[in-house]
Amino acid sequence: MDIFNLYSKYYDLIYSDKNYTSEVNYVESLFHNNSRYKNILEFGCGTGIHAKMLAQKDYFVHGIDSSPEMIKVAKDRSSDLDRDIFNNISFECSDIRHFRSNNKYDNIISLFHVICYLTSNKDIEDAFRNAYVHLKKGGSFIFDIWHAPAIIEDGFSIRFKSLENSDLLINRYTRPSLHADNISKIDYDIYIFDKSKETWSFVDETHFIRFFTISEIKYFAEKTGFSFAIGEEWITGNTPSSKTWSVTIVLNKNLE
Repeated sequence: MDIFNLYSKYYDLIYSDKNYTSEVNYVESLFHNNSRYKNILEFGCGTGIHAKMLAQKDYFVHGIDSSPEMIKVAKDRSSDLDRDIFNNISFECSDIRHFRSNNKYDNIISLFHVICYLTSNKDIEDAFRNAYVHLKKGGSFIFDIWHAPAIIEDGFSIRFKSLENSDLLINRYTRPSLHADNISKIDYDIYIFDKSKETWSFVDETHFIRFFTISEIKYFAEKTGFSFAIGEEWITGNTPSSKTWSVTIVLNKNLE
């Protein structure tokens, strides 16, 4: 899962159209309705935007990511926080399947389809079991997935995205294809123009991303000790349909 190392410095611009405020507010609404549920572990924290915003809401957040470059950006981003908020946040380079800590967390979150990069059943089970081990009793594991019905129906068209700021212009071509029954192969061609140097550079990547039915998630949840609580459309909370690309999952670790 170190594929992001090649362009971690461009990652935030590529996804600058994401509404992080709405996402954080939505995820917060899924937490237990109790002020004591404050300790959060984030699986696949990327450049730390979600973690920083949660820390600013007075949560204690520990973010892990397998990319050293992503962790460096996340740490740099949090360095300008006020001392009280800065003490609420920490980052570590680690794999979500193998992370180990003596700490237990009220909630574990994994956003922006991190779970979908676990393409084998063993990897999924390892990540789920790891989440279970690090959750307090009564805690929740909250993540989002690519929803199989929508991906199969409309997920393999070529897409183009162009974004720029004062320093860079980025053109990205996305070429998805079906790699296996439940795995997409996504080829990215990324052209980056450095405005100060007036030079172009090029990054090409291939991502393999698994898509899921809700029934599959229920199977893995039961196998790893979780109870299935929520499977709803991302942000809207609507019932997932064949048009729903992203589904939010909430799994609970029972009190008994």
